[in-house]
Amino acid sequence: MASDESKKKLAEASAQQLKTDTVCKCCHKQEAEFGPSTCGHIFACKRCAMKIATGGKCKVCGELFADIVRA
Repeated sequence: MASDESKKKLAEASAQQLKTDTVCKCCHKQEAEFGPSTCGHIFACKRCAMKIATGGKCKVCGELFADIVRA
């Protein structure tokens, strides 16, 4: 049986991983809200999405895309 301290550390690690998963993969500053319509990965904040709106490569899987949509 896990101790309370172990459970607390596991919860903190999970929360940190969730925060990391939602941060923009381009600038690493803002929350990611946009991604390609082709693969569905969400990896860009609004500012970065505007820069890559006409196409590029998914930062998660590498698939090429022609447009980007809001999650």
